This record gives sequence, C-alpha cells and structure tokens, in this order.
Amino acid sequence: NRNFPIGFHPAGKPGYKLHAGESAGSEKETDFVIQFMKQIKKPTAVIHLHSKGKVIYWDYKVNSNLKRSIARLMNRARTETGYKPCFETADTKANGGFGDYCAYVLQVPTITLESGFLYCPVPHWQYKSIYNTTFRFINSIILSPLPSPLENAVAEPAEAPICKA
Repeated sequence: NRNFPIGFHPAGKPGYKLHAGESAGSEKETDFVIQFMKQIKKPTAVIHLHSKGKVIYWDYKVNSNLKRSIARLMNRARTETGYKPCFETADTKANGGFGDYCAYVLQVPTITLESGFLYCPVPHWQYKSIYNTTFRFINSIILSPLPSPLENAVAEPAEAPICKA
C-alpha cells in the first residue's frame, strides 16, 4: 500500500511487511489497481476499509471543491459509523498509498475507515459489529448519494482535532 506514484519512497526489503517496492508502481497489485481505476474513469468516491482505530482519515491537502466533497463523505461516515475524524495526520500526506493516489492524482473524494480496535489482525468477535457498521454506511451512500462538489457545504467539521500528526 505504499507503491503508488505519489509520494513514493523505497522502504524495507522484499518480504518485509512495509516493503514499498523497488520503484513507484513496480508491484503487480499496484499496476492492477491503477489499470482498474482507469477503466472506471471517475468514480463518485473511494472508501478504503482498514482494521484498527475506529477513526476516519480524510484530511487531504487538496483544492477546495475536492476538500468539500471529501468533508461530506467524512461527515456521512462519522454520522453512520460513530468513528472519529482525524485531522492533520501523516496518513493523509502523499506517501505512496492508494488513498493518496485517489486524492492527489485522480482527484476523487476518498476516505479511510479504520474499523476495529485493540489490535490487528482484528479479533473474530469484532467482525459482526464491523460488518454492520460498514454496511450501514455503504448502504446510506448507495441509497442517498453525495451531493455534487459544487454545492455549498462546510468544508471542515466544527469539532476540535481528534487525531494529530
């Protein structure tokens, strides 16, 4: 997840869990995802599901229209899941991740939901709760799509920062 051509820097050796690949886009999985995203052109949004923290990473440094769209998506996720938004974290700085690629290269609204808690891998007893919470959010997006980026909206939630880099 650190092999995309935005903010890439080599890390680790092959076989190491944080290995980023030899060069940006060098891994088969990365190339597959890039080609897939080209086929679907401009998705409405991309939602990344990760496994730890019950938080939402969303605070990309992007233009105001895209930022408003991401904020709408984050606010919907916060309402539906109860997860806390993170502000100004290293997780939204370009670092070769797929979320970075979606926000900074494709210019598509994107957030990351960190679902479980305690530790990774997520214990089996958390699966049902994670499924129900995630399904409720995804279902709400399908049944009531996000408004256009050009409609008026507040870009930033009024809460104090929850997570800080």
